[in-house]
Formats: sequence, C-alpha cells, structure tokens
Amino acid sequence: MGIMTREIYFGMAEILVGYSLIFPAIVRIIPPLRRKFELLSDRDQNLFLRKCVSIVHCWFVCSLILYLQFNPHLCEQGWSKFSQIWIGFLWTDLFIGLLTKTAGFDDICHHILYGFVHLTIYRIDAGCLAFNVLQYRYYADFFNQNMQLRLMLAMFGLKKSKLYYLNNRIACWGFFLVRIAVIPFAWYKFYLQSNEMYMFTENVYIFTATIIMLILSDWQNLNWFSRMYASCYKSKAINKKEN
Repeated sequence: MGIMTREIYFGMAEILVGYSLIFPAIVRIIPPLRRKFELLSDRDQNLFLRKCVSIVHCWFVCSLILYLQFNPHLCEQGWSKFSQIWIGFLWTDLFIGLLTKTAGFDDICHHILYGFVHLTIYRIDAGCLAFNVLQYRYYADFFNQNMQLRLMLAMFGLKKSKLYYLNNRIACWGFFLVRIAVIPFAWYKFYLQSNEMYMFTENVYIFTATIIMLILSDWQNLNWFSRMYASCYKSKAINKKEN
C-alpha cells in the first residue's frame, strides 16, 4: 500500500485550490461580500477562506457517506478512500492554519486527532470494518456548515442579527444530535464488535490507541458542546433583555 494515493492528493487539492483560487475569486465578484471581507484583519480573511473550504468539503464527504451507506457493495474500497480524502484535507488544512496563524488550540487538536484516526484506518486497511464499528460517528459533520457560519457571522459583526440567533441554535442542537447523543450508541456498537476489531488488527497497541482516540474525541465534543450551549443561552438572554 503506497503512502500517497490519488485520494490523498484530492483531499490536499480541495483545500489548496479552494483556499487560494476559488473562494478568493468568489469574494471578488460579489461586491457586498468583498466590502465586508476587505474590512477583516489578515488573520480573519485567511480564517474565512479556510472555513468556506471546510463547508464545501463537508458537503462533499456527507454526500459520500450517504452514497456509500446505500451502496454496501462498495464497502471495502469506498470507506478506505473516504479516510484517504480526509487525511489529505486534514493535514493540509492544518499546515495552512499554522502557516497563517488561524489554527487555534482546539483546531490543532481536532486535526491531529482525526488525522491519526483516518491514517490508522488507511494504513491497516480497515475501511469497511471501521465504518461498521464506528458507524454512528461518521455523521459528525452534517451540521458543519452551521458551525462555520456561526463563526463567519461573528467575524462580520452580525452576532446580534436574527440569522446568527437562529443559526446558533441549529448549530448547537445539530451538534448535539450528531456528536453527543450518539455517544452511548457508538460505544455500545464498539463493544459489540470489539472482538472482531481486535482480531482484525492483531495488535493490542492499535486497539488501545483506538480506544484512547475515541475517548479524546468524545471529550473534545462534550467540551465544544458545553461552550456552544453556553453561547446559545447567553445570546438568548441578551435577545430577551433587548426585547
């Protein structure tokens, strides 16, 4: 199995082309957006472009998830390629984030954690098994656009707008649905197929590392949700006070 594949290069190209060519061009041809974009600091401009690419990337991978879900005969190759796309995207986006100083601590931890998750899946050729064991966790990005829009609206000074208020709630409860509510079901699924996974890897270190990465993932998502919920509650209180 080669280290670099067509799918990894595709994931790399997604962020590089979107960040450096496509979205800068879109910003330039939409005058209202261009004016607001030009008022942002250099850091926020770079962060805005990264988040635009993130939204489109997650639309793509969510569509791919649904396609593979309803085409089980593509299981082995399909889920392996899915992980390879994520590897290329995550590591390249992290590099750009570090280069432009737009990657915060949470961002860095998230990219490293899931970069290693997908790298492990790819290197041990466990695409289909990983989906069967971690199935509930594969839908975590279905509300990514709302989480990124939340940040973008704040950048443009629209935190008091009705759009921000509505999107904030969609992002908060959508995040809860796809990342928090699934945790007990995901662990039960992992428990049911833990023997199969251990026998497949034949490596106690990989099996233990998988458990640790899942615990870290759940901890990060719980931390994010607690902060998002607090933000929702705070904006709700402010909105009531102003009305």
